[in-house]
Amino acid sequence: MSPDDHLLLWTSVAGLWALWKLSTAPGFRFSPALLFYTIFFAMQVVGFLALVREDDPQDCLARTGIMLGVLGFVAGVGAVSVWSRFHPAAELEGVRSRFQFDEPYLPHKVATMLIGYLMASALLVYFYRVSGGIPLLDGIRTLAQGDKILTAQLLLSERRMEQTYFEASTYRGVGYFDQLRMSILPYFVASFLVWGTVTRRRKWRLAAYAAAIPALLFLLGTGQRHPTAAFMLSMAIIGYLVTSRKQQKKMLWCFGLLGLTVFAVMSLLLGRYTHTGNLQSDLPMVFLGIANRIFFSNSLGTISLFHIFPNPEPFRWGWTWLSDLQGFLPGPHVGFSAWLYRRLYGQVGTAAPMCFGEMYANFGLVGVFLGACVLGLILQGMHVAWCRRQVFQVEHLVLYAMLSMTFARWAMGGLLGPIQYGLVALPLLYATVKITHHLVVVLSCFERGIRRSSDEQGTARAGTYALGS
Repeated sequence: MSPDDHLLLWTSVAGLWALWKLSTAPGFRFSPALLFYTIFFAMQVVGFLALVREDDPQDCLARTGIMLGVLGFVAGVGAVSVWSRFHPAAELEGVRSRFQFDEPYLPHKVATMLIGYLMASALLVYFYRVSGGIPLLDGIRTLAQGDKILTAQLLLSERRMEQTYFEASTYRGVGYFDQLRMSILPYFVASFLVWGTVTRRRKWRLAAYAAAIPALLFLLGTGQRHPTAAFMLSMAIIGYLVTSRKQQKKMLWCFGLLGLTVFAVMSLLLGRYTHTGNLQSDLPMVFLGIANRIFFSNSLGTISLFHIFPNPEPFRWGWTWLSDLQGFLPGPHVGFSAWLYRRLYGQVGTAAPMCFGEMYANFGLVGVFLGACVLGLILQGMHVAWCRRQVFQVEHLVLYAMLSMTFARWAMGGLLGPIQYGLVALPLLYATVKITHHLVVVLSCFERGIRRSSDEQGTARAGTYALGS
């Protein structure tokens, strides 16, 4: 490695150590900032060290941009810690003692969320029914009918692209329904699973498992690997927060292996590997493709941005983020990552520039440093505000874990990823559930008060009648 590569490596490792000290404590080794940075380190730094060519000025500029992102992000996290006087060892130690899952009126809350879950599931069923079906099931049906696996893979890939990246698509309003399958259903299912596990009530646990089946089907249904991996990681975070230290390692290994298995199976179904025509030799290619997706794909996408911006493509000055908001509007949408892939290769697909690369495409190196600072401020601010709550109910854990994963998703793509994974939908859903739950409780108390008053009046009349007799 060159001296500049060594500088990037040790700066990144120092940043990881600083985040470990600034945001975690013994017995609580998690924070949104640490999660984001860990994914960033694996998907950007490792690839940059392997791919950057010293004879290419633009590659060297990309390495400088990544280093500015590291420094800016750590500076933002440190600024929040200093300003809020956050002491992880003291403040994180007592978080688990403030968990309160068996709360008053819990059946009312569960019933409210169950109604929301059924409504969201019904909307998704209607969406796929009128839009052309679930791509994954079409691919499996083709395979079951005796066609070659390559034919099924091509069909699944085409249907997946049609739903996600084609302008002329039969799937209308994808942005709205992405919120349902990527954010809202996982939020409900995660809450049900925590209640079922913590309360140790068999009926609730079975109901939670039953609710997870259609949610996983909708996550896997488009043929995308990331939604399911994100849900698994969110559940791993929640499990880490609520389980004892003895169970944490076992639980993390279980979720890690399950997530890797799902990712590998979906890679096989999608044909994301080099075909050899032999399953025994194709399987190693699947895992080689996964390793390439994790360590090199994002780095290539980011480096490419430093090659085409600001020449021949001019800086976008924030337009890529505004454009991604179009994913909320009815009709198909081509996000920035899809535009970049088409710009580079002339085909339909997605490149993988993480947020620092997109920051550069909008505002140059200054945008990378300042944007990384803001992102560090947001993630550490969310962490500090969460751990200082007086009482933690299930929704606070689920929202914390899923928002952490939402921002971590930004380490793999543009702003459209966090939007799809709940940056907007989850806070609105949380507020809606709280308001509806309180309304149901108030109506229940009002009805109970009327019933009690009616009973008291009946008792008084009976007493008066008895005295008169």
